[in-house]
Amino acid sequence: MPWCDTCERWHAPNALTEDGRCPVCGEDVGAPRGGDRAAAPASAGAAVDESAIDGAAAPGRSGVDEAAGERVGFPWHFKLLLVSLVAYLGWRAVEGVQWVIQQF
Repeated sequence: MPWCDTCERWHAPNALTEDGRCPVCGEDVGAPRGGDRAAAPASAGAAVDESAIDGAAAPGRSGVDEAAGERVGFPWHFKLLLVSLVAYLGWRAVEGVQWVIQQF
């Protein structure tokens, strides 16, 4: 699946323009449609991410994108999950302390 860095979203290969550009912003994100099948990757027609081969983080993952030399962050919903978990466990700790105090 081609990833558009500008739009920060995945696109289906058949949703790209004829020359392999993002339909929203026009960034070059993949191989052209109807192009040479021999040059296409073997994994269901998905574009090969060179940074993933080198061991760098895939788009949308945490880590450092060595090809671009920039840090890639966590998605917003993962951060929301962590904040919710900390709030829940914090409240349960407060209730636990209150319960212990009431027992004595």
